[in-house]
Amino acid sequence: MSRVIAEVTPTVLQAFADAWNRHDIDALMSFMTDDCVFEASAGPEVGGTRYVGREAVRAGYAEVWATFPDAHWSNARHFVHGERGVSEWTFTGTRADGTRVEVNGCDVFTFRDGKIAVKNSYRKNRPALPARRALDGLETDTQAIADHWGKGDVYALIVSALNKMSKPLDGLTVEDLAPVDHFHARGFPATIELADRLPIKAGQHVLDIGCGLGGPARYLAKRFQCQVTGLDITKPFVEVANKLTALLRMQGQVKIELGDGVRLPYADGTFDGAYTQHVTMNIGDRRTFFAQAYRVLKSGGFFALTEHGLGEIGNPHYPLPWSMDGSGAYLVTPSETRAYLEGAGFVDIRMEDTGAKYAAAYKAAIEKAQKGELPPLGIHLLMGETAPQKTRNALRNIEEGRTHPIQVICRKPG
Repeated sequence: MSRVIAEVTPTVLQAFADAWNRHDIDALMSFMTDDCVFEASAGPEVGGTRYVGREAVRAGYAEVWATFPDAHWSNARHFVHGERGVSEWTFTGTRADGTRVEVNGCDVFTFRDGKIAVKNSYRKNRPALPARRALDGLETDTQAIADHWGKGDVYALIVSALNKMSKPLDGLTVEDLAPVDHFHARGFPATIELADRLPIKAGQHVLDIGCGLGGPARYLAKRFQCQVTGLDITKPFVEVANKLTALLRMQGQVKIELGDGVRLPYADGTFDGAYTQHVTMNIGDRRTFFAQAYRVLKSGGFFALTEHGLGEIGNPHYPLPWSMDGSGAYLVTPSETRAYLEGAGFVDIRMEDTGAKYAAAYKAAIEKAQKGELPPLGIHLLMGETAPQKTRNALRNIEEGRTHPIQVICRKPG
């Protein structure tokens, strides 16, 4: 069904671009006239392959995603003058053979009656980039974030602590590892609280974006008897996560992979649900991050996240668990998070203020540390010598209104 638009504006063109990044064909076609034309950026004709009429244009649009399953348009800028308009962007995409395209381009539009009558695409003719190897694809900032988290011999730290507790490796349970392998604020209790609100059914396939050591993935897989795929940019975490999964003999339910949440290596509509816990504070491009999560979900699939949002005062004190000095930190306010989710296409967005719960947990951790009562196994092992300062700052930021912790659950329409 076509949407009613009085006139095409830059805001409308941004909504059109958001639909492209969601791989939402129905939304795209709602912007087009019945006799629309799409002139592709390549093809045998002088103006590229030409698609005429709604069905042909629909097929032409879908062909783009078939060629580049992770197709994404970023850095968008839009201009409108009367019945003509232009969108400039940077296109990125990966072909089936692994070769990549990253080029600047633009769309030149002709409008009629508040809709797009003609979309004429142009792209720079840059040679394809080679397929990525392991972490080669991570940008400098992303690699720095991965390095921030993946310090030290994590597995050795965990095994040493288990030995001190007289916990044999061949008899471990999900609960035994829970104090350390839920490496996010509030740890295991926060995972349980989130899981209580998730509509996961037995046999479903769920994605954990930024899975860390895999604790939440293993917990959800056991609790709901579902399949969980975890993805993380930190190679040492991925290696440890797979070792721990093997110790628990859960390889048949849980799979942990190395990868980047802003370039999810999965086909459209793969997962029944997805979640991310305290990851987005390190995500500079939330528009892409949420669009990618939306893309890989099945219709009706849920998406959940927990994060420390930016508070009204802002300017958090550092160091914090996710950054020593503010580098690689990209906090936004809860209202901005909601806007990004809506822009990606998510609906039924339920947002809960969790600041009081996190403040209480930080206070309890500080008190235990001061009394020397921290357990042998805990996330403090992974935070290193600066753990006490990071925890104090995390509490102070909440109390001063510099950060605003939230939990969000929403879904993809369908």
